[in-house]
Amino acid sequence: MDRVIGIVEVGRLVRQKWHWILFSLLVGISAAHILTTYVIVPQYSAETKILVSRPVNSAQALELGEIETNIQMINTYRDIIQDPIVLDKVRQELDNTLSEEELKGKMEVITQTDSQIFSIRVEDADPMRAALIADTIAMIFKENVGSVINIDNAAILSQARVPSAPISPHYLFNIVIGALMGLVFSLALILISALADKKVHDESFAAEHLGWLPLGSISTISKKELIQMNELIRAHDEIKNPSSTEVKRVAGKEPTHV
Repeated sequence: MDRVIGIVEVGRLVRQKWHWILFSLLVGISAAHILTTYVIVPQYSAETKILVSRPVNSAQALELGEIETNIQMINTYRDIIQDPIVLDKVRQELDNTLSEEELKGKMEVITQTDSQIFSIRVEDADPMRAALIADTIAMIFKENVGSVINIDNAAILSQARVPSAPISPHYLFNIVIGALMGLVFSLALILISALADKKVHDESFAAEHLGWLPLGSISTISKKELIQMNELIRAHDEIKNPSSTEVKRVAGKEPTHV
């Protein structure tokens, strides 16, 4: 028989199993702390900015259409940067320490709306190598873009700076994620244990699910209540049979030696 758990019962289960939730939260936070601090390798980001424009005669005014054409060409520059004509020479400058796929995975070409300036961003575990790769890509692009298209006005606006702080992992974000995962896991475990529980906990189960009428109930008492009940019974016996109590008291005495 399928069992349906309502909101009220979920609240009752949470109150009963609050220690499960607390334990799962601590485990999730601890796991996130260990992964963030000791397992995940920090990544650093370095960025180089480049300006590329098509040649214009000194006597000719730079019209709006010319600027729009230069902006549209940035997508072409992105493709050139990611082409082996640039990446192979970058790899040679880096002594072939990276494969082409690894180099593509580390770099990103970032464009800005209505701007002729674009950036080459590189992420790496070594901050100095991240800056070196970004500057090397920009330099190789500047030297080789003229051989691909009719461009001879490429300028590096700013070289990459060695980053001082990593961009990932985000400690606080990972801690929150770990806590949420622990909370979700504990709630799921509580619900699964409740659904898998086939025991009858109260008389309402027999009435609601089996259609049986309860004839009585058996309650439980604590150890303290049991002791109090025994004391009351003993006091009642003493009041009801005082002679037997005196006999027991006398019989309990040790014999007298002459």
